[in-house]
Amino acid sequence: MVVERLLFLNRLQDQPKRYAYRLSEQIKARLARKRGEGLELFIHYVFKNHATILSEWYAAKADAHYLQRAFPSYGERLRLVWAQIYKKGKPIDYVLGWTPFLGMQFRVQSPVLIPRRDTETWLKSFLKDAKGLQNGKDLKILEVGTGSGCIAITLAKNIKCHVTAIDKSDVAVQLARQNAALNSVANVKSQRCNVFDNEAIRSLKGPFDLLISNPPYIPQRHWSSLVSPNVRRWESTQALLGGTDGCNFHRRLLDVATMLRISTVVLELDGSESQVNLVRDIATTKGYCLIKSLPDIANRTRAVILSNANAECGLR
Repeated sequence: MVVERLLFLNRLQDQPKRYAYRLSEQIKARLARKRGEGLELFIHYVFKNHATILSEWYAAKADAHYLQRAFPSYGERLRLVWAQIYKKGKPIDYVLGWTPFLGMQFRVQSPVLIPRRDTETWLKSFLKDAKGLQNGKDLKILEVGTGSGCIAITLAKNIKCHVTAIDKSDVAVQLARQNAALNSVANVKSQRCNVFDNEAIRSLKGPFDLLISNPPYIPQRHWSSLVSPNVRRWESTQALLGGTDGCNFHRRLLDVATMLRISTVVLELDGSESQVNLVRDIATTKGYCLIKSLPDIANRTRAVILSNANAECGLR
């Protein structure tokens, strides 16, 4: 795989010019093979993981057309990608129009949130727990704030379930539907619905066994200090900002779970211990208990599994 072939380059990071040169040679070799889909994956990997060091090296070349000359077959494509990233600050995922997620490809477009590796990590861990919830039946799952559909589609591909995926954004709903078709998933229904609209929530076709969500969780006070300008410019503010303490949506989602009598809830967090404790306290006041933490790529608690204390839970 592309990533495996490039791992050896990590040893050269203390030698930027040599590292960048070796990486450019890898790009040339890949381009020479002219593998269309493989090329796109390679470009995605290079620009997302090695762009800074390549930028330094190409700048040292003092040649704005180096990419075009070095890679005559695909140089224009690479140059345009480069220009959009560095002149406009546009995320590589939006430039290419897709991103990888747990072995699948998902179309992405601004301002719908780009799936993160942290979400990928905790969701992969949760799949084992989700299978334990089945008890020989297909799960009925409600996903709130589906965005690109990556969570709903991953669940649908890996466990026996039917997923109702909701989002208040028409753009997100259409994108989620496209991604379901792209990944050959028929057991996900994406529809427009505002989670703060009680009438719309009650009209959803349940009952549901599980509510899952990657809600907005960034506290207002951290918006400028923790969120990069490029993220603020290109990605949806509404999909990121979670109010004063970052937990406005967590409170609402637990209210929705109570309203719809959903016994198990999985919510993504910002990875801080303070937010874990806050969500635990909020859950307790609403009759739910934290039964398991799910780690992200840095081994921080990135999501929690909550259970209604009065309901039998297959994860205990």
